[in-house]
Amino acid sequence: MEKELKGVVRLRNNDIYGQYKLKKALTRIKGVNYSFAHAVCMVFMKKTGIKPNVQIGYLEDKELEILEDIILNPLNYNIP
Repeated sequence: MEKELKGVVRLRNNDIYGQYKLKKALTRIKGVNYSFAHAVCMVFMKKTGIKPNVQIGYLEDKELEILEDIILNPLNYNIP
């Protein structure tokens, strides 16, 4: 069964359109620039195997929690 695309994803108290690619979606969060979003995507890819070109609306809640943890605690994932 195919995953359903969510219209809006709630991440770090921001509503993000589900059709955005992961890296662009992360830049919609206040305090996350392109470089930090790229680093988060690389760590997320190593941890889950999901590539950064996936639309954020296809991610499951558990995957969004992992993504949020990486953003909140970057030093735990060796992101300066």
